[in-house]
Amino acid sequence: MRGVAAGLGLAACLVLGSSVRAAEGTSTASPEVFFSQGNEAYSKGDYETAERAYQQIVSRGIQNSHVYYNLANVCFRQNQIGRAILFYEKALRLDPADLDARENLKYAELRIRDRIPPDERPFLIALLERGMGLLSLEQVTRLFVLLYLLAMFLAGAWILGRGRKAATLAGIFSGALLCLALVAGGWMALQARSRNASDEAIVVTDKLEVYSGPGADNTLLASVHEGTKVTIHSHRGEWTQVTIPDGRSGWLKGEALGVI
Repeated sequence: MRGVAAGLGLAACLVLGSSVRAAEGTSTASPEVFFSQGNEAYSKGDYETAERAYQQIVSRGIQNSHVYYNLANVCFRQNQIGRAILFYEKALRLDPADLDARENLKYAELRIRDRIPPDERPFLIALLERGMGLLSLEQVTRLFVLLYLLAMFLAGAWILGRGRKAATLAGIFSGALLCLALVAGGWMALQARSRNASDEAIVVTDKLEVYSGPGADNTLLASVHEGTKVTIHSHRGEWTQVTIPDGRSGWLKGEALGVI
């Protein structure tokens, strides 16, 4: 169940996913207990307690979209815009079809100070990225398996009934379904790659300076503020090479980045 947080359009998820229910940790309290405690504290406006409860789940290595979603909400309530955006992004990595998380992410991004306009993407790439958010990885996987099995069933009917009109139709449909299964397979691979990617991060401090090289003695290129998403390329000591939203590449101190 999801409700709308008053005045902000932020939903509070009150259901714990199956991956959390199945997890075990070193604490005597179960993940469900921490999740319940977080929800109760959130409903009372005690956002610090709610955050600590949800972090207890995350600290066990559990990755669950509902937990990240709620954690993002409590961070937003505490005006931690960078961390809120980070956890909304993490929630969407696990469940790209979560419309609440997507809308809340857009709302949080409006709070980014001096937001850098993103570099325009080609239409087809933008369309592909939008389409990837229609279904989760698990849903795409089920779709791929279903299409493949149907294609194999019809292929079997075509082989066994060669020479018959119905068999010919079965062969045609089998080919079409196999093509769709290949599309679903590619979609599944992209979803899996996106979920496991570690080359994107969110600025979680007030401001970071971007230099032309790994050091403050280089040319200052830009300033990025809390909540800005960057793409990570390489590391050199405490410095990280990134691309900022407008397409420029530079170096900043990486300890203030939260990897999605």
